[in-house]
Amino acid sequence: VEDLSLRPALMIALAVMVGACLSREVPGAAAIGRRGQGRPLSILFALAAVQLWWVAVLNPYRAHLSDAAMRTAKSYATMETNFQAAQRRNPFQAQTYRFPATAFLATRPEPRLTLDLYARFRRDLERGMRYDRTSADSLLVLASLETRALRSLFHDSATRDRALKAYRSSLLLAPRDPRIRVELAGFLRELGRTQQALSELTEAVREEPAYLTAHLLRTRILLDRGEKEAAIQSWSQANSVRDALATYRADSSYAFDLTRDPTALREEIEHELGPS
Repeated sequence: VEDLSLRPALMIALAVMVGACLSREVPGAAAIGRRGQGRPLSILFALAAVQLWWVAVLNPYRAHLSDAAMRTAKSYATMETNFQAAQRRNPFQAQTYRFPATAFLATRPEPRLTLDLYARFRRDLERGMRYDRTSADSLLVLASLETRALRSLFHDSATRDRALKAYRSSLLLAPRDPRIRVELAGFLRELGRTQQALSELTEAVREEPAYLTAHLLRTRILLDRGEKEAAIQSWSQANSVRDALATYRADSSYAFDLTRDPTALREEIEHELGPS
């Protein structure tokens, strides 16, 4: 299940149970005779209801608060404290396990990935995926982690294959998400598999024609391949998309990712092809 604190049915079920435990019988001689016998059972029902509420509603809500505090922490120590609290209060909150690796991979300039950090992030991600096997996001973070490990730690075919497998598995779970294809294309470019990278970018643009990063990365790969005419055409398309998005304001993280202007990549292409 998802975040239990967001399930009104749990509160309604709790209210029904508490109401049944606290309700009084209709006064009468027979009722008075049975009241003493039913009191211990009512107490047990009340205790069970309180325990259910504590485990199924209060703890998940407190875990949600710890998760939110973890994401806004200003220091590593505070983030780690809230991470431990969130998983202790609700170990089934899969997205919690994803955050430490996500925050590390998003940090700029890139911090150094050590073996200890790699092992910790792998352990967190694998635990989160055990609780949510349908999460394409967790697999994508795992793929990014393996990509970073390939660059800075292992430099071997096993790590490369783990990264590719994670990207492909993420795509199987979210085949209509072009962001996965663009990230995979960037990795394939690093591996020298430029034709496969272009195929992924073609699919990404088919899904989202206004995906600016996809257009720019396609231009960069075409330049790498020495296909200057095709690169100029792709560069023109990228600038048309950028002009069209000039006044657009993203209203979701998905829209922000699609319309984000990757300045470094664009300036690199401008250095070779000039401004549009």
